[in-house]
Amino acid sequence: MLSKEEIQDLIEKYNEVSYAEREGRLFGEIGKNIRNRGYLKKKELLEIVRWKSARAIRKAEANPEDVIEKITKFAFEIDNEEVKIRFLHH
Repeated sequence: MLSKEEIQDLIEKYNEVSYAEREGRLFGEIGKNIRNRGYLKKKELLEIVRWKSARAIRKAEANPEDVIEKITKFAFEIDNEEVKIRFLHH
């Protein structure tokens, strides 16, 4: 369970940037950086997780930076979208 303070913190962070602004940033600037680089940095992954499913943030935070980079780099090199999704899901 989240504490009252954690909930307040999440509400404050969410309200800082509107959903549309966050989505625009993710699909614009961050997406472009990821495509150019070929992998996600931990900060980018956490921003995506907060946007998509804030409940999963603790699991995402537990992953080391180097693991995130290696796994996403490998996944982005996969040509088959179904295989890519299955790989990233596990």
